[in-house]
Amino acid sequence: MNTSHIQSVEYRPYELDSNFPVLALQGDSWRLSDVRSPRLHFHNCLEIGFCREGNARMILGEEEVAVHAGDITCVGSEVVHTTWSDPGTRSLWSYIFVDLGQLLESVGGLPALQGQDIFYNMQHLYSAVLPGDEHPGIRNLIQTSLNEFVWNCDNFEYAVRGYFLAFTVHVMNIYRRQFFIGSPLVHTHQNTVSLMPALDYMRRHSQEDFSVDSLAALCHMSPASFRRTFSSVMGTSPLNYLIQLRIHNAVSLLSTTDMSVLDISEAVGFHSISSFNRNFYAIMQKKPSEWRKTPGPAAAKKQVKTLAGWMAPEAL
Repeated sequence: MNTSHIQSVEYRPYELDSNFPVLALQGDSWRLSDVRSPRLHFHNCLEIGFCREGNARMILGEEEVAVHAGDITCVGSEVVHTTWSDPGTRSLWSYIFVDLGQLLESVGGLPALQGQDIFYNMQHLYSAVLPGDEHPGIRNLIQTSLNEFVWNCDNFEYAVRGYFLAFTVHVMNIYRRQFFIGSPLVHTHQNTVSLMPALDYMRRHSQEDFSVDSLAALCHMSPASFRRTFSSVMGTSPLNYLIQLRIHNAVSLLSTTDMSVLDISEAVGFHSISSFNRNFYAIMQKKPSEWRKTPGPAAAKKQVKTLAGWMAPEAL
């Protein structure tokens, strides 16, 4: 990709309701210019785009790709991107910005997603154009979800959560077919709800030190029962899950701050830089210093501007 005319990278976060972290932007005003922006941008959440009319081009990381009417785009929060219409046209789009982890974990009794690395990558690192004619089920799920925001019927949030659970399963399987082989990604487990207090605590206090016994007490389980249940539902041990949370937080800090690797390792909860480096490489397949140099928001970090997320198309 020729980036000589790209002047800056902008961080465009959206404020999502913690109880229902989904924002839908749609309507006839969402017709994109045929002028390519000199700026790339990234968000704090997953962006899902639905090209309703016309054709467009996108920059996804280092790749330039074509998008056609009926296609769905999936852009992880760490992926820098921009979209513009074909010359002489104004393609019509609808967008959804969503925190899938928070959205799905807030519903007790739903399946617990297995394959935590894939689920994380899908939300933060994955980008793809999913042709509508090849993936009509995904297109219909997104279109119906968007319609729910227009209809705004009683309890529509429950319907949207269901659609996004199905969407997540389909996209995770697409991702898996592209990059992985292994067991099915979704496993229904009746004990999911019982782990919610521990999962919530671990997410909010991932940088702190705490014992498995304290997590078990939150869930009113014995430590042995908690370990067995956690491993069965989450597909990994409590310690490994905590390490994943810390590394994922480190990725965000590497991408959006000037903090040193040592300071980041301490900020996310590691007491040893060697332990941080070892675990980072095991999960991300790169050293922290190498990750910071990879294309994406980290590559242009010193040029990144933090601005509000767009509530209308960028004026070009």
